[in-house]
Amino acid sequence: MEKVECIAGFRIQEATWVMTKRQIQMRLFLFLYGVILLVGIYDAIFKGGSIILCVSGVLLFLCAMFAFYGRGASTKNLCIETIRRKLPLPAKLQLMMKEGRWKHPGQEVLAAKIPFIRDPLTFLSSIESMLSNSGPLMRPDENENERFSEYRGSRISSRDLPWIDVEQVIFIICNERIGDDVGIALDYRTGINSPRVVGGDWHSRSGLQYREIAPSFDEFVELIGL
Repeated sequence: MEKVECIAGFRIQEATWVMTKRQIQMRLFLFLYGVILLVGIYDAIFKGGSIILCVSGVLLFLCAMFAFYGRGASTKNLCIETIRRKLPLPAKLQLMMKEGRWKHPGQEVLAAKIPFIRDPLTFLSSIESMLSNSGPLMRPDENENERFSEYRGSRISSRDLPWIDVEQVIFIICNERIGDDVGIALDYRTGINSPRVVGGDWHSRSGLQYREIAPSFDEFVELIGL
């Protein structure tokens, strides 16, 4: 269990480390690889097996371990997702998703209402897809990044727009094209039950800046005519 305290917003007493399916598969692979490696070492020592092949296996195993555990990011990013799971989606958004009304209104509508976002967007249809598309863009070993205007609220003091606290946003709309790195998110710094809606702006200034689109989700829905 890892203790986490959020400075801006609310307190999480205990944030568990939730593993993704891919990470579980990787851990199983490493375990099986380790068992096979031990058998190879036993064979090399006691039954005259190939020492060179055994040493090569050890080096490959260490490389795989470093690639999986040495990225520094897994624990922090998983902790961020755990914190985000405490953030409740607005009731209206949940109802719209359930009824199939949470749909793209058309690129022309978004371009007219949110002109600073010029890239095509996709409306995310489930909480899992929202969490998986919420980033952050900065490296796992960073607590803040000026280019992406991101910071971790549990690590440094609170900031307002154009920065976002990556622990207190959920992206409900994301870029359609890989690499655009833009989207529209619920920003819970304004209140756990009344998040404002913010969007990423790559064009007004250098780097990514976040701007308020609507002070609440209900007003955002009204703005784009859903």
